[in-house]
Amino acid sequence: MTIEPIVTALDVGTAYTTALIASVHEGHSRRPLLRVLGVGQTRTIGLRRGIVSDIEETTRSIKRAVDEASRVSGVNPEVVYVGIAGEHVGSMISPGAVGISGNEITRADVERVNGV
Repeated sequence: MTIEPIVTALDVGTAYTTALIASVHEGHSRRPLLRVLGVGQTRTIGLRRGIVSDIEETTRSIKRAVDEASRVSGVNPEVVYVGIAGEHVGSMISPGAVGISGNEITRADVERVNGV
């Protein structure tokens, strides 16, 4: 028996936060197909116009959505893919690495890794 890979996706929107857990398997013509195992959705609290205004409330919204998808699917996700969009989002390539303490990346951590 082949074990199908599991994918967990998260969309944090201004109104709702949605988590989806699916298994990946080969379909016809060797194109991968997803079989949805569980979905969790909750009202997003802690965002205003797409920007985090309360990190604790936003974290609770994410946790509730992922917990619900996990309960429905019977799968405890280890990795979650998150889509981030908006005019305020930017990116840059940086080869640096630094250690962080805790679960939150601070502005100081970013500045250390970028050599600022």
